[in-house]
Amino acid sequence: MDSNRIQILSYPRRLLAFLIDGSLFAALFCLLYFLAFEVPFGTAAESDLRMGAFLSAGLYVEEEGGYALAGGESYESYMEIAKGYYVGTPEKESYFDTAFYLDHGGTRKPHTVDEFNREILRADEDDSSFFTLEGVEEGEYARLKDSLFEGTELSEEASSGLLAYFQEAVTAIFEDLYEDPFYAAAVEGAKVKTLWRQSLSYYLAYAVPSILLPLALGSGRSLGRLTVGALLLAPNGAYQSRFYALPRSLPALAVGLSLVFSADFYLFLILGVLLLVGNGLCMAAGPGRRSLYDRAGHGLLVDGRKSTPFRNASEAASYEEAAEQELLDISREYYRKGN
Repeated sequence: MDSNRIQILSYPRRLLAFLIDGSLFAALFCLLYFLAFEVPFGTAAESDLRMGAFLSAGLYVEEEGGYALAGGESYESYMEIAKGYYVGTPEKESYFDTAFYLDHGGTRKPHTVDEFNREILRADEDDSSFFTLEGVEEGEYARLKDSLFEGTELSEEASSGLLAYFQEAVTAIFEDLYEDPFYAAAVEGAKVKTLWRQSLSYYLAYAVPSILLPLALGSGRSLGRLTVGALLLAPNGAYQSRFYALPRSLPALAVGLSLVFSADFYLFLILGVLLLVGNGLCMAAGPGRRSLYDRAGHGLLVDGRKSTPFRNASEAASYEEAAEQELLDISREYYRKGN
């Protein structure tokens, strides 16, 4: 390829083109995600159902202006949440007896006090750290071990241990809610909607600047590349069909699969950053400043204002043959005069 005829696009102008196309992508993604797809793929119904479960289970409390996690600074507050959820208290029925749970087809039954002692307090285990059933009548809650007290007060270590123990017990209640089919269905429904919302927003937003515009404008020109006067050519410097630019999208489309198969948006961001870093290293280390996108599409991004592309591959080949023949003629003339 004649370097005088084909000029590679400079780094600053490549960066400017990328920023323009990236800004267009980001704007379209936000419009699609937060406006166009908010209604068809919104998760408000699933969120309301889950919050209803949290409120009925006593895990959240309603306050002025919103909701707040239940609990406090003492282990007693968390223990009351656990009792209220599994068994019920004089002030509050068990979650499994609430109208919310029964109206949604719940079939589980509350724990008895004895079941709570065994399964939550683990008072019947020999190595139980906090509770014992010694001297406890049937139907009564297990009592704290005498070894936890210093005089008539709980030791500071025991108080801290009990607080951590019941905080974990309350955390386990969130997991226990997954045993209810309607709650699990809400979680799965929200996940599926989020996947569709993220995936469609990403691919449609990416298609406009990176696929549709290059097809419409030709020569691989997106809005950014049109602004800086860039052209996408074959490695030999020849024009190609409009569809020649499509394989360039493969790296970004592959990164987008992380949104299709996972609701983890942070994974997508990490993969996107790795793609950008790899793209930069590829341009810096490889010949012709070819990025991963250029290599995927087997193309060459050139300065359209300073380049004179070949009309087709045949013209490029003829030009190369002519250049080789000219060099051969010069060599022959040199040797002829030398002799």
